[in-house]
Amino acid sequence: MGGVGKTTLAEKVRARAKQAGLFKDVVMISVGQQQPDIKKIQDEIARGVSLKLEGDDLLERGDKLRSRLMQKDSRVLVILDDVWKKVDLKRVGIPSGSDHNYWCKVALTTRLRDVCDDMEAKKIVDVEILSEKETWILFRQKVSNSTDDSSLPEVAKDVAKECKGLPLAIVTVAGAIKDSDIWTEELLQYGMGLGIFSELGNLEHARNRVSHLLETLKDCFLLSQGSDKNYVKMHDVVRDMAIYIASEGEHKFMVNHNVNSDEFPRNHSYEQYNHMSIVANKFDEHPRPISCSRLKLMIDAVEGIFPLLREMLLKELPEFQNFWPRANNAITDSNPLFNEKVSCPNLEFLRLYKANSISALCSHQLPTAYFNKLETLEVQYCGKLRNLMSPSLARGLLNLQTLSIKDCESIEEVITKGEQEGDEIMCNDPLFPVLDNLILYQLPKLGHFILTKQAFEFPFLKEVDIRVCPKMKAFIQLELSAHRVSKV
Repeated sequence: MGGVGKTTLAEKVRARAKQAGLFKDVVMISVGQQQPDIKKIQDEIARGVSLKLEGDDLLERGDKLRSRLMQKDSRVLVILDDVWKKVDLKRVGIPSGSDHNYWCKVALTTRLRDVCDDMEAKKIVDVEILSEKETWILFRQKVSNSTDDSSLPEVAKDVAKECKGLPLAIVTVAGAIKDSDIWTEELLQYGMGLGIFSELGNLEHARNRVSHLLETLKDCFLLSQGSDKNYVKMHDVVRDMAIYIASEGEHKFMVNHNVNSDEFPRNHSYEQYNHMSIVANKFDEHPRPISCSRLKLMIDAVEGIFPLLREMLLKELPEFQNFWPRANNAITDSNPLFNEKVSCPNLEFLRLYKANSISALCSHQLPTAYFNKLETLEVQYCGKLRNLMSPSLARGLLNLQTLSIKDCESIEEVITKGEQEGDEIMCNDPLFPVLDNLILYQLPKLGHFILTKQAFEFPFLKEVDIRVCPKMKAFIQLELSAHRVSKV
């Protein structure tokens, strides 16, 4: 029977066999309804065991594949999925039987018992439909919170019964009626971060504009009312169409929400995307660099946000502002690149190069230990940056050894003191406690490193390079202690 879960079960067997190390190689092949394509099956098995087959002689190819599968200590599992007609295993090159030197097993899925008999299956497992109780449990899981609505359960149960216990039907139907709340304030944040409401005078006007747009979409049945007045809902079908439309034209969006993925989505090129939204379980520990010169917005929803990231290079992104726009201040306020929604707990190297739309590096609300593993910070050609960070955050840079700021035309000070930070908190601990190399170059508006009446100590500073900073009259207002400096 179709849709009962045979392929899904085969995928689970494949994953479990790999995870448990029961076989050295596991190969899964979809056969289909047509006459089995022997050459294609040979190629896929060969690829799975790192063997290259050449030529069109099926007999020679089969002998070569058989020799590989019978190598000493070879342990191979071949899964043939969706088989409708007998597959001649001998002709393919799969050895029959096993001995102590090698182990080759074949599993198959089929709707037809005759296929099992024709292929002399040693063991046949019937995959039954789900019981009514199992059907409802699976349906609820896939619909998620929708069944919590008091008006829905009885209707939902009727719909679930019509799926006749078939997992594929249950998942498809439940997914079609599934939708989730969208917080309207978050939409406002994105709109403001992207400058969509820049012509409006203040935050309240922008919020009213968002409300009007959402009402228009609801009137067109593209959105529906959410769980309360602060939320809306979008049907999955509408969402898929919106993603499709957004992926075309001049302003391209890349949306990849795969919670089972453990790697950054692979594309030949990312140059065409203006906006990227990515959801995954985790990302590669050593990802390859990508180029996104048109990127304006990137939303990354991973547990912990970049939990494994050690190096970050943002290069030639003229329109990119931040990872997570927000809208909790006046509409003219800057949205910092790093805020409390973004976490890089293991970041060791950070370089910004020609990122001319980044107007602030760090939020003043970030915890002191936010960058506690950062060793190198380099900023160059970032024309809108006016400062780097607050004193409290600077003290949390316990491992920063190199700080380089070059060719930033708007930088006025490196450390800026927020209104809530008085001089009383400025004098206890050293800034950048292990900094040994400081470079300030071609900063026409830089007046000072930090404006304060307190003395400062840089206990490990060895090299200082300050050039072409015409407005800098003094490094700080009062005493600077850096007794290890050997090169200025």
